[in-house]
Amino acid sequence: MRIALKTKKKLGFVNGTLPMPQPTDPDYEIWDQSNTNVMGWILNSLADPIAEAVMDNETALDLWKDLQERYGEADSVRLAHVRGMIASCKQNNSSVTEYYNILGVLWAEFMSFKSIPACECANTPHTMNCVTYAAVKGSQEQDHTIDFIIGLNDNFEMTKNQLLMMDPAPNLKSAYKYALKLERQMSKQPAKEATGVDSVALAAANQAKGRELWR
Repeated sequence: MRIALKTKKKLGFVNGTLPMPQPTDPDYEIWDQSNTNVMGWILNSLADPIAEAVMDNETALDLWKDLQERYGEADSVRLAHVRGMIASCKQNNSSVTEYYNILGVLWAEFMSFKSIPACECANTPHTMNCVTYAAVKGSQEQDHTIDFIIGLNDNFEMTKNQLLMMDPAPNLKSAYKYALKLERQMSKQPAKEATGVDSVALAAANQAKGRELWR
């Protein structure tokens, strides 16, 4: 990205040599438009969850600094830190969707340090037709699914056990959809009924219906 910005003569927007002028400055509108363009280039180069996490910055310089603070540590140190955050991530007071999105940001950050192994198969590299790519993505999907299921709240306990025991294991999207469906059903129950044994019973009642979502 630094090379691309340097080529476009916009590197000054992220290294501080082209600071924001006062709004009354005649060059402010030109600077503001260029700043917007640079921010767009940077955000478009990021994975969606990471871009969403940093898009509130108002200038390209602030955005660049934010990215450096988040991802500028030595890769091995940051990798270990993010892996620990994923392992300790729990739903707690978040909704299923909020919890899923939080994990999505962490997964994207973790994968930004990892690369797909080179493949010499005859198929197009880094597509699902590539044997190596498909195997790596499948392993990632399995890890993400387990992360998501384990961190769900205790009132999903029976659902968590069912999902983890499924053979074949559900994919991430199916596990998320089923947890979301159960959350919506529990929200329609009186608070006393939506916890403890009653939520377990509700999960059991939906087990048969849920099988089609797990495929």
